[in-house]
Amino acid sequence: MRGLSFGIFELPEKIYKSLDDATKKLRFTLPFLLLAYPFYLWSRSPGKKGSHFDPSSDLFVPSEKKDVITLNGYVYYV
Repeated sequence: MRGLSFGIFELPEKIYKSLDDATKKLRFTLPFLLLAYPFYLWSRSPGKKGSHFDPSSDLFVPSEKKDVITLNGYVYYV
């Protein structure tokens, strides 16, 4: 097995095996999976840096900075 696939996201087996039991349970068991999604957006996956809310994150190309700022304003407003 190369990795665990959850929809379009794949977690490499090496990283999965390095996770402690509590992390595995919290990340891959419902409803914990749904409740953890906002935290994932804020801090990303283990071994990766940045945030989905940070316009300067390596997730985004410079041309998307304005879009991220606009989305953040909408999320804050709602």
